[in-house]
Amino acid sequence: ADEMSMGFVRIGFLLFVALLGACSSSSAALVVGCIGDSITHGGCDTTPSETYVAVANRTLGAGFDLHNLGVSGMTLMTTGLCGSDRPSKENCAWVNTWAAPAAYKLKADVYTILLGTNDAKYYNWELNSNSTDDFVLDYIDLINKLLDLKPGTRVVVMSPVPNYKDGVYGMRQVVINSFIPAKTRRIADITRVHFFDMQNEYVKNGGSAKDTCDGCHPTPAGNLIMGQVLARYLTQFTL
Repeated sequence: ADEMSMGFVRIGFLLFVALLGACSSSSAALVVGCIGDSITHGGCDTTPSETYVAVANRTLGAGFDLHNLGVSGMTLMTTGLCGSDRPSKENCAWVNTWAAPAAYKLKADVYTILLGTNDAKYYNWELNSNSTDDFVLDYIDLINKLLDLKPGTRVVVMSPVPNYKDGVYGMRQVVINSFIPAKTRRIADITRVHFFDMQNEYVKNGGSAKDTCDGCHPTPAGNLIMGQVLARYLTQFTL
Protein backbone atom coordinates (compact mmCIF):
# COMPACT_ATOMS: atom_id res chain seq x y z
CA ALA A 1 0.00 0.00 0.00
CA ASP A 2 2.84 2.37 0.84
CA GLU A 3 4.50 1.66 -2.51
CA MET A 4 1.21 2.34 -4.31
CA SER A 5 0.80 5.61 -2.41
CA MET A 6 4.33 6.65 -3.31
CA GLY A 7 3.59 5.79 -6.93
CA PHE A 8 0.56 8.05 -6.94
CA VAL A 9 2.63 10.82 -5.35
CA ARG A 10 5.29 10.51 -8.06
CA ILE A 11 2.67 10.53 -10.83
CA GLY A 12 0.98 13.53 -9.25
CA PHE A 13 4.28 15.37 -9.03
CA LEU A 14 5.12 14.65 -12.67
CA LEU A 15 1.69 15.88 -13.76
CA PHE A 16 2.20 19.05 -11.74
CA VAL A 17 5.58 19.70 -13.38
CA ALA A 18 4.11 19.09 -16.83
CA LEU A 19 1.22 21.47 -16.20
CA LEU A 20 3.59 24.09 -14.80
CA GLY A 21 5.72 23.84 -17.93
CA ALA A 22 2.67 24.18 -20.17
CA CYS A 23 1.54 27.27 -18.29
CA SER A 24 5.00 28.81 -18.51
CA SER A 25 5.15 28.19 -22.26
CA SER A 26 1.72 29.65 -22.91
CA SER A 27 2.48 32.78 -20.89
CA ALA A 28 5.97 33.41 -22.36
CA ALA A 29 6.34 36.74 -24.12
CA LEU A 30 7.95 37.41 -27.50
CA VAL A 31 11.02 39.52 -26.73
CA VAL A 32 11.66 42.41 -29.14
CA GLY A 33 14.81 44.56 -29.09
CA CYS A 34 14.25 48.00 -30.65
CA ILE A 35 17.53 49.42 -31.97
CA GLY A 36 17.68 53.09 -32.90
CA ASP A 37 18.73 56.66 -32.23
CA SER A 38 16.96 59.56 -30.48
CA ILE A 39 13.73 58.88 -32.37
CA THR A 40 13.66 55.48 -30.65
CA HIS A 41 15.11 56.67 -27.33
CA GLY A 42 12.68 59.61 -27.27
CA GLY A 43 13.16 63.18 -28.55
CA CYS A 44 11.04 66.30 -28.09
CA ASP A 45 11.13 65.91 -24.28
CA THR A 46 9.37 62.57 -24.70
CA THR A 47 9.15 60.60 -21.45
CA PRO A 48 10.06 56.89 -21.45
CA SER A 49 6.36 55.98 -21.36
CA GLU A 50 5.68 58.14 -24.43
CA THR A 51 8.24 56.61 -26.82
CA TYR A 52 6.95 54.60 -29.77
CA VAL A 53 8.52 51.52 -28.18
CA ALA A 54 6.48 51.98 -25.00
CA VAL A 55 3.32 52.69 -27.02
CA ALA A 56 3.80 49.50 -29.04
CA ASN A 57 4.48 47.50 -25.89
CA ARG A 58 1.25 48.66 -24.26
CA THR A 59 -0.72 48.15 -27.46
CA LEU A 60 0.51 44.57 -27.91
CA GLY A 61 -0.06 43.53 -24.31
CA ALA A 62 1.21 40.63 -22.27
CA GLY A 63 2.36 38.46 -25.16
CA PHE A 64 5.15 40.88 -26.07
CA ASP A 65 8.13 42.36 -24.22
CA LEU A 66 9.73 45.30 -26.05
CA HIS A 67 13.09 46.73 -25.00
CA ASN A 68 14.20 50.24 -25.96
CA LEU A 69 17.78 50.11 -27.29
CA GLY A 70 17.79 53.62 -28.74
CA VAL A 71 20.72 55.98 -28.14
CA SER A 72 20.44 59.65 -29.10
CA GLY A 73 22.67 60.96 -31.87
CA MET A 74 23.88 57.57 -33.06
CA THR A 75 24.58 56.44 -36.60
CA LEU A 76 24.38 53.09 -38.35
CA MET A 77 27.76 53.67 -39.99
CA THR A 78 30.68 52.73 -37.76
CA THR A 79 32.53 55.84 -38.96
CA GLY A 80 29.68 58.22 -38.02
CA LEU A 81 30.51 61.38 -36.13
CA CYS A 82 28.59 63.15 -33.40
CA GLY A 83 27.50 66.77 -33.60
CA SER A 84 24.61 68.94 -34.66
CA ASP A 85 25.15 71.60 -37.31
CA ARG A 86 28.89 71.09 -37.00
CA PRO A 87 30.73 67.78 -36.54
CA SER A 88 32.78 66.86 -33.50
CA LYS A 89 35.62 64.38 -33.50
CA GLU A 90 33.63 61.97 -31.32
CA ASN A 91 32.52 58.69 -32.87
CA CYS A 92 28.74 58.24 -32.81
CA ALA A 93 28.23 54.70 -34.09
CA TRP A 94 25.41 52.82 -32.37
CA VAL A 95 27.53 49.65 -32.30
CA ASN A 96 30.05 51.43 -30.06
CA THR A 97 27.51 52.33 -27.35
CA TRP A 98 26.22 50.47 -24.29
CA ALA A 99 23.18 49.44 -26.35
CA ALA A 100 25.06 47.05 -28.64
CA PRO A 101 26.28 44.63 -25.95
CA ALA A 102 22.89 44.98 -24.25
CA ALA A 103 21.21 43.95 -27.51
CA TYR A 104 23.51 40.97 -27.97
CA LYS A 105 22.99 39.84 -24.36
CA LEU A 106 19.21 40.17 -24.73
CA LYS A 107 19.07 37.48 -27.42
CA ALA A 108 15.67 38.77 -28.48
CA ASP A 109 13.27 36.81 -30.65
CA VAL A 110 12.89 39.85 -32.94
CA TYR A 111 15.06 42.94 -33.47
CA THR A 112 13.82 46.11 -35.13
CA ILE A 113 16.35 48.59 -36.51
CA LEU A 114 15.51 52.27 -37.02
CA LEU A 115 18.80 53.99 -37.82
CA GLY A 116 19.98 56.32 -40.57
CA THR A 117 18.75 59.76 -39.58
CA ASN A 118 22.10 60.79 -38.11
CA ASP A 119 23.95 59.16 -41.00
CA ALA A 120 22.18 61.73 -43.20
CA LYS A 121 24.05 64.64 -41.59
CA TYR A 122 26.10 66.34 -44.29
CA TYR A 123 29.45 65.60 -42.63
CA ASN A 124 28.58 61.91 -42.31
CA TRP A 125 27.11 61.59 -45.80
CA GLU A 126 28.25 64.23 -48.28
CA LEU A 127 31.77 64.62 -46.88
CA ASN A 128 32.29 60.84 -46.79
CA SER A 129 33.02 59.64 -50.31
CA ASN A 130 32.36 56.04 -49.20
CA SER A 131 29.10 56.76 -47.38
CA THR A 132 26.91 54.64 -49.64
CA ASP A 133 29.13 51.57 -49.37
CA ASP A 134 29.78 52.13 -45.66
CA PHE A 135 26.06 52.39 -44.91
CA VAL A 136 25.17 49.21 -46.79
CA LEU A 137 28.08 47.11 -45.56
CA ASP A 138 27.80 48.22 -41.92
CA TYR A 139 24.06 47.58 -41.99
CA ILE A 140 24.55 44.06 -43.34
CA ASP A 141 27.23 43.44 -40.71
CA LEU A 142 24.87 44.47 -37.89
CA ILE A 143 22.06 42.29 -39.26
CA ASN A 144 24.36 39.27 -39.47
CA LYS A 145 25.53 39.77 -35.88
CA LEU A 146 21.93 39.79 -34.70
CA LEU A 147 20.98 36.74 -36.76
CA ASP A 148 23.91 34.80 -35.30
CA LEU A 149 22.82 35.36 -31.69
CA LYS A 150 20.51 32.34 -31.63
CA PRO A 151 18.61 30.13 -34.08
CA GLY A 152 15.34 31.59 -35.29
CA THR A 153 16.18 35.24 -34.61
CA ARG A 154 14.20 37.59 -36.83
CA VAL A 155 15.30 41.08 -37.86
CA VAL A 156 13.08 43.90 -39.09
CA VAL A 157 14.77 46.72 -41.02
CA MET A 158 12.69 49.90 -40.87
CA SER A 159 12.76 53.04 -43.00
CA PRO A 160 13.07 56.29 -41.00
CA VAL A 161 10.13 58.61 -40.36
CA PRO A 162 10.11 61.59 -42.75
CA ASN A 163 12.30 64.63 -42.27
CA TYR A 164 10.25 67.81 -42.66
CA LYS A 165 13.02 70.42 -42.40
CA ASP A 166 16.09 70.20 -44.62
CA GLY A 167 19.28 71.07 -42.75
CA VAL A 168 17.96 70.57 -39.22
CA TYR A 169 20.90 69.33 -37.12
CA GLY A 170 22.86 69.23 -40.38
CA MET A 171 20.61 66.51 -41.83
CA ARG A 172 19.93 66.21 -45.55
CA GLN A 173 16.22 65.76 -46.14
CA VAL A 174 16.60 63.97 -49.47
CA VAL A 175 18.86 61.35 -47.89
CA ILE A 176 16.33 60.56 -45.13
CA ASN A 177 13.22 60.71 -47.28
CA SER A 178 14.46 59.07 -50.48
CA PHE A 179 17.85 57.41 -50.33
CA ILE A 180 17.72 55.58 -47.00
CA PRO A 181 14.22 54.08 -47.53
CA ALA A 182 15.35 52.64 -50.87
CA LYS A 183 18.65 51.37 -49.48
CA THR A 184 17.11 49.78 -46.37
CA ARG A 185 14.56 47.96 -48.49
CA ARG A 186 17.38 46.63 -50.69
CA ILE A 187 19.47 45.66 -47.64
CA ALA A 188 16.52 43.68 -46.25
CA ASP A 189 16.21 41.87 -49.59
CA ILE A 190 19.92 41.05 -49.70
CA THR A 191 19.99 39.67 -46.16
CA ARG A 192 16.54 38.03 -46.47
CA VAL A 193 15.15 39.73 -43.39
CA HIS A 194 11.92 41.66 -42.91
CA PHE A 195 11.36 45.21 -44.10
CA PHE A 196 8.83 47.58 -42.54
CA ASP A 197 8.22 50.87 -44.33
CA MET A 198 7.72 53.00 -41.24
CA GLN A 199 8.03 56.19 -43.29
CA ASN A 200 5.11 55.30 -45.53
CA GLU A 201 2.96 53.85 -42.74
CA TYR A 202 3.58 56.91 -40.56
CA VAL A 203 2.28 59.25 -43.27
CA LYS A 204 -0.61 56.95 -44.24
CA ASN A 205 -1.80 56.98 -40.64
CA GLY A 206 -1.81 60.75 -40.29
CA GLY A 207 1.76 61.60 -39.32
CA SER A 208 2.91 65.02 -40.55
CA ALA A 209 5.18 67.96 -39.74
CA LYS A 210 2.81 69.06 -36.97
CA ASP A 211 3.68 65.83 -35.14
CA THR A 212 7.33 66.86 -34.75
CA CYS A 213 8.88 69.50 -32.51
CA ASP A 214 11.70 70.36 -34.91
CA GLY A 215 10.96 68.75 -38.28
CA CYS A 216 12.80 65.60 -37.23
CA HIS A 217 11.77 64.20 -33.82
CA PRO A 218 8.18 63.03 -33.33
CA THR A 219 6.19 64.50 -30.47
CA PRO A 220 4.20 62.17 -28.19
CA ALA A 221 1.41 62.40 -30.81
CA GLY A 222 3.85 61.27 -33.50
CA ASN A 223 5.16 58.50 -31.27
CA LEU A 224 1.60 57.32 -30.75
CA ILE A 225 1.22 56.83 -34.50
CA MET A 226 4.60 55.09 -34.77
CA GLY A 227 3.87 52.80 -31.85
CA GLN A 228 0.46 51.78 -33.11
CA VAL A 229 1.60 50.98 -36.66
CA LEU A 230 4.62 49.06 -35.33
CA ALA A 231 2.38 47.07 -32.98
CA ARG A 232 0.14 46.04 -35.87
CA TYR A 233 3.16 44.93 -37.87
CA LEU A 234 4.67 42.90 -35.00
CA THR A 235 1.54 40.82 -34.49
CA GLN A 236 2.70 38.56 -37.34
CA PHE A 237 5.55 37.23 -35.18
CA THR A 238 5.16 34.35 -32.72
CA LEU A 239 7.46 32.36 -30.47
